[in-house]
Amino acid sequence: MMVRKRWKLALTLAALASALTACTTGFGGGSAETGNPAPVASEQPAEQPTEQPAADPATSGPAEESPAEDAPAMQPASFDELPKTAELEILLEGMPENVPATLTKSDQGYAFYLMEGFDFAMEEPGKDLIFHKEFPEYSTRVELLPADANVEEIKANAEEQLKAVGDVIEMKDVEIHPSIRDRAAFFLHASHAEGTRIAALVEGEGGLFLCTMNFPLGEAAEGVTPRFIPMLNSLVVVAE
Repeated sequence: MMVRKRWKLALTLAALASALTACTTGFGGGSAETGNPAPVASEQPAEQPTEQPAADPATSGPAEESPAEDAPAMQPASFDELPKTAELEILLEGMPENVPATLTKSDQGYAFYLMEGFDFAMEEPGKDLIFHKEFPEYSTRVELLPADANVEEIKANAEEQLKAVGDVIEMKDVEIHPSIRDRAAFFLHASHAEGTRIAALVEGEGGLFLCTMNFPLGEAAEGVTPRFIPMLNSLVVVAE
């Protein structure tokens, strides 16, 4: 009799164990009490890493094409939509001063703001001249170059021309006027007893501008030469 009772108890315990096993398997093979949710956690991370690396190359594609997305910013501006006048800031004896300027267009296909007291004319085909009306020897020649022009070749040619004036020095960083510093691909100058000549390649909006400045020594230098940089800083290619 005792043997039968023990046998029934054993069968009951075995059935209960099977039922618990079936229940825990239905919740992912474990319970919070037994600390067996690990199989579920191990399956989820195994799926996530395989999906993320596959997504990264897809997202990296557009990142590599970002220069093409920036291209519209370099498109020529519309001359008619630009403000007809502006005030350009200069520093005279350490004090800021705003000078009226008028929007001016070149036959080369660019525009800029010409300060009062200055004039603008074509020097020769492909080359314009900005000069002071009262002191025309203070001038800047402006050439619009193709956007894909070889900067190093242009720089080498500019250095050769400046050698006729004196030793060529390349100005960098804080040596360049802050208003045009970020737009200067290079900024070279040479001096002699009669004055200074500067060759600068300005990365204007939509093109490259080779600007050759001629600044003689004289009483007018202090008041005239600081006015050229703000004008050159306003250079922009315009649509035909």
